[in-house]
Amino acid sequence: MEDINSQRISYSTTLETSNQPVTDIFHFSVLDADNSQLDRQMFTITITSALAPPALIAFADHITVDEGGRVLLLAHHHLTADDDTAAREDLRVTVVTLPVYGYIENTRTGESFGSWSESTGTTDASFSLQDVLENSIYCFQSVHESTEPTGDVFRFYVSDGFSRSEAQSISITIQRQNDEPPKMALEPVRLQEGSAVVVTNASLSLQDLDTSSSELVIVVSQSPEHGQLRRRQSAAEALEQGQVLSRGSSFTYQDVLDELIVYTRSGAAAQTGEFGFSLTDGLYTRAGRLEFSMELPRKQPPHGSYQQGPAAPSWLHNSAHGSAPEGSCCSFRGHGHQICPEEGPQQGPAAADHSW
Repeated sequence: MEDINSQRISYSTTLETSNQPVTDIFHFSVLDADNSQLDRQMFTITITSALAPPALIAFADHITVDEGGRVLLLAHHHLTADDDTAAREDLRVTVVTLPVYGYIENTRTGESFGSWSESTGTTDASFSLQDVLENSIYCFQSVHESTEPTGDVFRFYVSDGFSRSEAQSISITIQRQNDEPPKMALEPVRLQEGSAVVVTNASLSLQDLDTSSSELVIVVSQSPEHGQLRRRQSAAEALEQGQVLSRGSSFTYQDVLDELIVYTRSGAAAQTGEFGFSLTDGLYTRAGRLEFSMELPRKQPPHGSYQQGPAAPSWLHNSAHGSAPEGSCCSFRGHGHQICPEEGPQQGPAAADHSW
């Protein structure tokens, strides 16, 4: 009894059962210390099928989908159950982590699962394995405007209603597509009189998440009338030494970012200029015009000068309280006039000028 109480006695079997339980028995006798014996005792054991996790024979953890497209989740893509048709029909796939940049759709039922799906149906993100085998489950890539995701993932497990498998992951590679036109922002380029200026992305700014800067091509459609557009070989080259870009010439947005594009002004009378261009990413084309504006030198205010002493005459500041001293005059530069309190305006420069 000590062995039994200490749980040292066990029973094991290799028998595989179906859905019906199987009974096994063994007989035993009991003796005590006085050799008293109890015979023909029977121990009955009921053997039932174990609740084993659903079998997964094959699993591929990666699929590829075009940006804005969809891909069919074929059976060989991720899971295959055993050959027991009845058992396979009971298996369900439950998605525990939904895709971030798309959704999963069951075309047989019309249900879709994902934060970006248009379905307002059940929140239970699950479908039968039979739907997978019948080519009804698709993964859609739907989030790609103003963002360019390159990968996604979702996690799931398989259940037969009693037990479930470990969670599995399917990673998704998103192949980029050129599906959006480039965005463009233009600001006038300002330069000093008689000078040259580098065209930077502060004046010509482009954005295209689908296309690299070196593949954004700008073609000159109208040359500047009062200057020249040039492309330098390097940013260290002098501004006037670059190759002239005439109508039909092209450069890339990477040239702008590298500060290789220069405008040199030649028309002294013109205050503004511009050049027309077309922008293409290989699929979409946009037209634009970039303006050049010359900054005029700032005008200096008029200067006055006065005669007699370094200090301003009191009659000029406060003539209402007294008369000006005899011989005091004030002259204005650039006009050749003098103003004296008694004599009035006089021609000619002042004897001594003091500015204020």
